[in-house]
Amino acid sequence: MASLPDSSIPRGGLSSGRSLTRRGFLGVLGGTVLAGSVAHAQRRGPIGVSCCAYSLRALLQADPPEMDLFDFLDYAKDIGLDGVELTSYYFPGEFDDSYLDRLKSRCAELGLVITGGAVGNRFTTPPGEERDKQIDAVKTWLRHYQRLGAPLMRVFAGDAPEGVDADRARTWVVECAKECLPTAREAGVVMALENHGGVTSDADGMLQILRGVSSRWFKANLDTGNFRTADPYGEMARIARLSVNCHGKVSVSPAGRPSAPTDYARVVAILRDAGYRGYISVEYEGSEPPREGVRAEVERIKAAL
Repeated sequence: MASLPDSSIPRGGLSSGRSLTRRGFLGVLGGTVLAGSVAHAQRRGPIGVSCCAYSLRALLQADPPEMDLFDFLDYAKDIGLDGVELTSYYFPGEFDDSYLDRLKSRCAELGLVITGGAVGNRFTTPPGEERDKQIDAVKTWLRHYQRLGAPLMRVFAGDAPEGVDADRARTWVVECAKECLPTAREAGVVMALENHGGVTSDADGMLQILRGVSSRWFKANLDTGNFRTADPYGEMARIARLSVNCHGKVSVSPAGRPSAPTDYARVVAILRDAGYRGYISVEYEGSEPPREGVRAEVERIKAAL
């Protein structure tokens, strides 16, 4: 069978009469748009609950560290998570494929799904050596997460540099993302752009970039705490259908009003209305000690589900 095009499959998906090669089948699972929403590689039923390693950063970054990624996996199992999101910041400074294989094997032993990964990058970078470094880093981590079997990897846009308007900076994000698309497609790992301030501070900015790239290998990572406009939940609803991952934050901060605990029942309703069947991944930034805070947030999400 000929390889599938990079653009999104039309509403209704693939006809049942077509056969798929193994590679083509995995590609479809990784990012095909079905009935207006993105199909998820590792979850076909109800929304699941995951957790970003970032949530335990105080322990992972302590001196000396109080936790490593293997400890994080044990903790995730202990609190009843379905899966884990392995943040690149907490990998050893140097590692080889055997380290990734051990992580993947331990997840299998514990019955945990690797729901995704994350990399720190800045795509609001003009052409030049620094942009090349950002693109190379994203490509490298796409290959790492491919080996781990992760279906997606969160990426950032960034702030517009001084003197550069937001529209131009978003054009640079689109250019950088397009340079990474062949690697994402080959790896079978979707890049998920997070709404993380800067040029992605509202749904309009997110959609401008997502439509500019227009690929099944570049979708959204919906962060419930990062829209700080007058109507954060309305912003979430606008990008939900293009989201392959959701970060659950402790609170929502509407512009001009006090922060309030995240209404997970409302978030779940938004996701279900969008046909979302992935995971809500806790990204804990609360004031409680992380072990206790994450556990409590997981229970809040489970209650809403």
